[in-house]
Amino acid sequence: DKIIIFLGGSTVEQQYIPDEKTSAGLMQQFLRNNQKDYEVINTGVSGLRGYHNLILMNYLNNIIPEEKEIIYINLIGFNDWSYSLKAFLDNPDRSSNPLISGSPLNIKNLLHPQFFLLTNIFRSIRNNFVTYQNQTLTYDFDQQHKDVFSTYNEKPKVSFNNDKYEKMTVWYSEILEKLISKCEDRNKTRCIFLDQPVSWHEGDFNDLDFTEKLWMTPSYSKAAMSPDSLIRVSNEFNLKLKQKVSECSSQKCHFIAASEIIRSPKNFYDDAHFTNFGANKIYDILKNYFLIEFF
Repeated sequence: DKIIIFLGGSTVEQQYIPDEKTSAGLMQQFLRNNQKDYEVINTGVSGLRGYHNLILMNYLNNIIPEEKEIIYINLIGFNDWSYSLKAFLDNPDRSSNPLISGSPLNIKNLLHPQFFLLTNIFRSIRNNFVTYQNQTLTYDFDQQHKDVFSTYNEKPKVSFNNDKYEKMTVWYSEILEKLISKCEDRNKTRCIFLDQPVSWHEGDFNDLDFTEKLWMTPSYSKAAMSPDSLIRVSNEFNLKLKQKVSECSSQKCHFIAASEIIRSPKNFYDDAHFTNFGANKIYDILKNYFLIEFF
């Protein structure tokens, strides 16, 4: 028996896409169609970072029977670099690693209407209620985006010096090393790490229709990073993930450069959340990997 577990934040959760059309849903259908005895579980939740993946892996490793093979699929990066950017925007002299705990940077974040802890508590209550009422939830991404978030065009632009980028990738390295170690700790375990695609690389920052959709620059911040800074931080974090996975001492960890395949803005609602087209691209990448490695 094999269990495929998707780990990550909102780019894995894909809450604005019907379940059967999410990357995880498409993967489950593919496996069923090919009569493969795999269970697929999507644990993606908005706002989760590498630290939360680590805690979840530790929990799952302890409760899933040892005879079952676990394949973890980590789509990771965005929330970690966004959190790191916010840490320096809040405190330019920060030295401690903000990524090694699940706490908010400031207590006031707990009261933010879209901070993920409160958002997910509310979402859990709401989802259980509508399930009990036998109702169907529908989401309007564009409307929520307009109602809740300050977009890129409305924010002053800032950039960081080289030292801060170096410090952020050091913070990220600490989390990645722990995730890789957790994968290696358990027998019958494989970890697939996908780096984070974004719309910034091929998006036109001089096009107001494009920039009006951006808000995760970083999110819930009064300032936004300059276009060059956004592209640099995504590259730095994705390269660090590739480097750390390549240093894995066993054959349990595998890296896929999803960011080099999914680049066009048509794959995204905004900075990084996938449209149906983008979710299908992630599925295609994973399907081809499984066809080569397992089938």
